[in-house]
Amino acid sequence: MSAAPHNPNAVSPATLISYGLFVVFLIALSAFYLFVDFRGLTSKHGIDQAQIAREMVRGNGLTTKFLRPFSLYQANEQADLIGGSVQIDNFQDTYHAPLGIIANHIPLRMFQGTLELDEENTIYPADRVIAGTSMVFLMLSILVFYLLGSRIFDRKIGLVIVFLMVFCDLLWRFTHTGLPTMLMLLFFGLALYFLYRAVENQVLGLSPLGWAALSSAMFGLLALTHWITIWIFIGALAFAALALRPRGMAAAIMGLVFLLVISPGLIRNFIVSGTIHGDAFYAIYNGLADLGESGTMRNFRPDSETLDLRGFAGRIAITSLDQFKQLIPYFGAILAAPMFFISLLHPFKRPEISLFRWGILGMWICAVVGMSIFGLQDGERDANQIHILFAPVMAAYGLALLAVLWNRLGVGANTPMLQNLPYIILVFLSAVPLLATMPRTLFRPGVFQDMPNYPPYLPQAIVYLNTWTSEREVIVSDMPWGTAWYADRTSSWLPRDMGQFDDMVEFLEAHRHPVAGIYFTPLTKNARLTSQLVNPGSEFGDWGYWVLRPQFERSVRRTPRREDAFRFGVYMPMGMEMGFWSNFNRMEEGAPDEPEAIEDSILPDFGSDDD
Repeated sequence: MSAAPHNPNAVSPATLISYGLFVVFLIALSAFYLFVDFRGLTSKHGIDQAQIAREMVRGNGLTTKFLRPFSLYQANEQADLIGGSVQIDNFQDTYHAPLGIIANHIPLRMFQGTLELDEENTIYPADRVIAGTSMVFLMLSILVFYLLGSRIFDRKIGLVIVFLMVFCDLLWRFTHTGLPTMLMLLFFGLALYFLYRAVENQVLGLSPLGWAALSSAMFGLLALTHWITIWIFIGALAFAALALRPRGMAAAIMGLVFLLVISPGLIRNFIVSGTIHGDAFYAIYNGLADLGESGTMRNFRPDSETLDLRGFAGRIAITSLDQFKQLIPYFGAILAAPMFFISLLHPFKRPEISLFRWGILGMWICAVVGMSIFGLQDGERDANQIHILFAPVMAAYGLALLAVLWNRLGVGANTPMLQNLPYIILVFLSAVPLLATMPRTLFRPGVFQDMPNYPPYLPQAIVYLNTWTSEREVIVSDMPWGTAWYADRTSSWLPRDMGQFDDMVEFLEAHRHPVAGIYFTPLTKNARLTSQLVNPGSEFGDWGYWVLRPQFERSVRRTPRREDAFRFGVYMPMGMEMGFWSNFNRMEEGAPDEPEAIEDSILPDFGSDDD
């Protein structure tokens, strides 16, 4: 009898078992970050996008319950121009790019039961739906970068990229923010894959235009997820103009496709706000203004204020240098990623590999400029932090350089284990943040008890604002994104000063949306005394009286200031770090939707007040 022919494409049982074990491990790791380590959404921009997605589920489109005083002013100016009026209960959002919100509204629609507000839930169930959705995008991104790394180099480097991404704690932390960063990572990986195929065709003498057009479409979807990524596309466009032939044609096609893809978002912004950029453009104040984006968006009378561009170049240079100093944290501790810059000195044999790295460098430089302008106030988990998008592909080049250098030493020529030793060491070192965090979480007291992300978010307490107020009332707060999401009430950011507050109260009352009260959270109560609460012109300086008021009892009491309005202070749980100052006692009989009195027993045991 003759032996059966060998199938070179057959997968061995050992390989199938290893793949199965890896999938089980990935599911277990996801469960850890979604159920054990998860404490709720962590980013104000992520929470803001979540409440807009909830409005989409309700059929209200891209409307928001988070009112920025600056946006109210802009909307009023536009309404006066066209002869209309501002719709407070149907306020259109033009601050965020729409695609991440649309992506989140799909699972929220599928799990509408999680949208119900309940004072018994320490963590809002919808938070987990959004975090779980982000994890799905992370898994898809890992697959795409495996294909990209295998295509550029080989399957081994592709697999090492998978392990680097799986053990990257920062990627998992981004799934907790509510930001669309993982969706951005997916689109960016696809854009790079198609662009590399265009470079391959260029080297082979084939037309790169089809792949370049596909890449541009992915860059367009990336921009619709976060507008700051337009800076990345500028670098890609410059690379296409210099590297792809016929020169100019590929760049022109890419630019046209990109504009076609993002045009619906631009057209909607123009219809709603009168400009194609909407409120998103003013996020530039986050990096350039002294008080940052907060000082600008809280300004209800911005007509007399202009952006001070003195020292603009120096500020950009300093911010860029600060990014270089923090590259390893921004790359999620993926240590192979910074090695990309050394790989630029290595003459790779395959021309497409050598050519493509310059495109990556150009995109990254443009991204650095964009981040320097728009700011990275929240560090490595900032909404504008897009270094992390480059980490996998840069790590692929770093791993390839490391493999070349290791092979030249000849250490692992006859020992497979030694051949993979550099990869094992890099994966382990990159996984240190994850490995250090996991035991501390698993062995903390009450590991399976839900813990809120406090400070500043405490859904169990914030939800009471829903029962204390009506749908037409507006809550003014230092954390309006949180009250819009967890209390499901229209909320305005604190204006810059009391004069603007009075003007805004009159404006809202004229539009039949009276202000219910002022809600303070640890964002102001834990602020630095002299630099943020006392000094004139500081971020919350004009609100120092309200924040530093005398201690009030665990009940309702009066304050002597502004006796005509907002004189009743309602104690909230967790010491004195949250308080709601209203125009009448909303806990007494006759208040709308009267809630039960807040008791410490509704909260997890965080320790005594003395502690």
